[in-house]
Parts: sequence; structure tokens; C-alpha cells
Amino acid sequence: MASGFIYEHCFSSYSHNPGTNRYSFEFPSYWIQTAFNCREVQLRKLLITPSARDLTITNIYLRNADNQLNASFNVSLGPNEGMSTFNDRMTREVSLMIQEYRDDHDLPKFGVRDFEFKYNFTKSQLIFNVLSRTDGDGNAYYFYFDDAQSSSDFDAITGVNCTELFKNIQAFQDGSSTAEEFALFLKDHPTVEVWTPEGSTMVQRIIFNNVWSRSTLFVSSSLSELNALHYLGLSNEVYTPPKLYDVKGIKNTLDIHLFNLDQNTQVELPADGKDRITIEVVLSAE
Repeated sequence: MASGFIYEHCFSSYSHNPGTNRYSFEFPSYWIQTAFNCREVQLRKLLITPSARDLTITNIYLRNADNQLNASFNVSLGPNEGMSTFNDRMTREVSLMIQEYRDDHDLPKFGVRDFEFKYNFTKSQLIFNVLSRTDGDGNAYYFYFDDAQSSSDFDAITGVNCTELFKNIQAFQDGSSTAEEFALFLKDHPTVEVWTPEGSTMVQRIIFNNVWSRSTLFVSSSLSELNALHYLGLSNEVYTPPKLYDVKGIKNTLDIHLFNLDQNTQVELPADGKDRITIEVVLSAE
């Protein structure tokens, strides 16, 4: 531009309303207060960086008619490691659990195909699932003695206080709360599904919905007015040359919305704020 100013800026601090996929960044004050008629935003970099996470559940048991197996697990994810890494490491964790069980029992009653802890990318779900449900075998997840615990990182990625969830499952299983009371608890936690056979307290599936895959996202913004989707870019992209957007009227904030790559499923980052959003731009006006 012939006159005015050109200024490099990095957006990193944002505001967010829980329960939405909208994240708002304030433009710098000089940008808001100037009376320039023609403004441009040049997008250089759009990064959404997952934090390292320690995903731990202790004292969750798989039990059948004859035996029980402590299925506690710990999976650490480094920055930029996604839920596909979680799946790979959980597969190894389950194999190790089964091997240790076999080493301690002459007639093992559990196998690697009896249960799973797995992330489903299609549905953005983290699933605890009993796979072997033969009539009479009684395979189910059980919780005892108020000793099941979840790490703060596990709570963050699921958006649930899982220690509280496990205590409520235990109360349902040992009869200290009714099925109706447990249903009311789940109603207050709509992102969690707990499945039991009809008339039974055997928990055979726990599903945590709306869990971010920690992978690339589709990002929309009101800056982009050229298409109905308001496509701004994909996360973790560097743009050379920068993407150019004309800004009309007075804008105090840069608002973005996060979606999975299907462009339909909204994504909300964990509420603890450990995951970073970085947007590098060049602001210019004349």
C-alpha cells in the first residue's frame, strides 16, 4: 500500500464460550482506533498445537464370571502426537495386560479380543468397549472401593470429571444408587454414554463424545467472505505467499470456528487451555 502502515502481529490469546467451537482474538488497539478506509489482513501461519498429555486411568477392572483383570493404563502423548498414537500405544498396553495376566494364571480367561480402549476418528469418540459378550460370560467393566482415578489430562480431553463418573458407575453397580438416579447423573453429562444389557448393571461400553483427534482442523472465519463455508485455512499451515483478506467496516475481533475435516463436525479444544492456537498475520491499512 502507498501509505498508512504495515504491521506484523501474532494472535495467541483468545476468549471462548464453553460449549461452542468459536474462538475470538482481539485486534490490537491501533487497528481498532484508526480511521483508515482500506484495511487488509495477510494470513501467514495458522497453527493449532496439541499439548503433551498424560492419559491415565487407574483401577478400572474387566471382570467375567470367573476372574477379574485390573485394566489400568497410562498413555503419554507428546506435542503433535494425535489419537492414532493413542490407539497404537493402547494396543500395546492391552497386549501387556493380557500377557501379565497369563503369566499369573494357569487357565487364562481373558484375551486381546475381549475388550478395547480405542479412539474412533469417524465419530470423534473415545470408547471403552467389551468385545466378547457371549451369554453367561459376564464380561463387563467394574469399579470398586472408590479407588478408580483419572488424570487431569484425561478429564480435559473428554470434558468430564471421570473420577466422579466412575464413582457413580460404582454406586449403580453395587446398588447404592438406583438406575433412575444413575440416568439422571448421565443426563447432566450429555457427552458420556454408558451402555448395559437391559435390566443389568454390567457396564459393557463407555463412550466419550466430542473428543478432539489432535489432528488437522478445518478453520472458518468471518474474514473469508468468498464462499458459504467462510474457509480460512487448515490448521498447521504456513502460507507463502500469505493469503490476503480485505476487511470491511470496523472489526474488533478476529473470530474463527473449528471443525473436523468433514467440515460438519464442530470441534472444541480441551477447556484447560493447554493446547495453543497461533495465528501470524500482517495487518496493513491506508
